[in-house]
Amino acid sequence: MSPGIYHDLSFEAYREIDAVNQSTLKAFARNPWAWKQGLPALSGDSFEWGRMFEQRLFYPDNSRQVPNGVTVLTDAIKAQLVEETKAANPKASGRFSKNLKSYREWAAAQPGEIIDAEEWNRDWNCVGVASDRCRNEPNVKSLLALGGKHEVTIVWRDPDTALLCKGLIDWVPNTIGSLVDVKTSKELNDASSAEASWRFARAVRHLGYAMQAAYYLDGWNLALEQSGAKPDPRNAWLFVVSGNKSPWPAAAYRLSQETIDQGASKYRHALRLWKQCHESNTWPGLTDQEHWPELPTLKEN
Repeated sequence: MSPGIYHDLSFEAYREIDAVNQSTLKAFARNPWAWKQGLPALSGDSFEWGRMFEQRLFYPDNSRQVPNGVTVLTDAIKAQLVEETKAANPKASGRFSKNLKSYREWAAAQPGEIIDAEEWNRDWNCVGVASDRCRNEPNVKSLLALGGKHEVTIVWRDPDTALLCKGLIDWVPNTIGSLVDVKTSKELNDASSAEASWRFARAVRHLGYAMQAAYYLDGWNLALEQSGAKPDPRNAWLFVVSGNKSPWPAAAYRLSQETIDQGASKYRHALRLWKQCHESNTWPGLTDQEHWPELPTLKEN
């Protein structure tokens, strides 16, 4: 796909773009050897809940709309899979199981995460409460009032490595030079107003959110430049954050320029390492030298 900004691309079409995305790059950079061997997939529950929350945050009036990247395993689908099993083997029990060959084949054909209908119904109600709470947080409310675009795809070519890169931005607000990422985080669940920003800042560092922010901000501006589109520079990064348990606390934060610059340094190093590893077929692990590296000296409390 050519560099550019795509406003109406489906989640499935985004996944099919053959380019480096930030989540894969972060997993690779942590340990290229382990990544090459194949890391376990992300935990389904937190991913599903986060996508459901995001969908309801931006589209509160779309009743029970299943978010992109999630498939609900309904009773009707289960019955259909049992019928297929009985047709192939009349002696089959007639009870649904995820061990059925028909289920495994169906599941392999789904483009994203799968959630049982019972879980979907339970989580939908919880997500509704959480998203309503978040929309009424004053700085979130003022942000959403600007209007904007949800799930915007960006594609660009990194000028340093010539690698094709891609990103999926949660929210591109109108009139301000920012991009917005939506997160659900356990860090806010029992935090006070005084400590919430510190706790989420630690999550930003630990989970590589600054690297994602820099990757997308540079990607947005490069996609505009490389596609010849009308200038619309974005240089600031905002988070809309919700706790993932009752009472569903919510907040919105801005990432400092210093933190974005640190993230930029990390993603640029990761892209260079990506290119080097793929071209040389060498994959360093946690230690890649013959000498024994010395552990850092920890300070006493």
